[in-house]
Amino acid sequence: MAGSLISFDAITDGPIGGPNLVGKVLADKEGRQRVEDILEQQRQRVREVLELNADVHAALRDSLIARDELVRDEILEVVERALSSRATPVPIGARPPRFPERPKVQ
Repeated sequence: MAGSLISFDAITDGPIGGPNLVGKVLADKEGRQRVEDILEQQRQRVREVLELNADVHAALRDSLIARDELVRDEILEVVERALSSRATPVPIGARPPRFPERPKVQ
């Protein structure tokens, strides 16, 4: 479905037959909407994290272009150098909650 983040490859018949749990959740209109909402929230979160760390990605890119290859300690050095050169460190608590609150079942 265009615009959806749901992978329909996850909806396959189980080994015994019939739709698997993913298929059952997505067959329900409310369940499907919840899945769509969670996926959209996480997509936004990923974009925020990537944007927040663009300087680190650029430093890694530049080092890889210059050296062709980086091993563990070199990667850590590049990341640490990029983080230490930030004007103001980003506090760890500045990120949004990891999971959305679940509605209470009555």
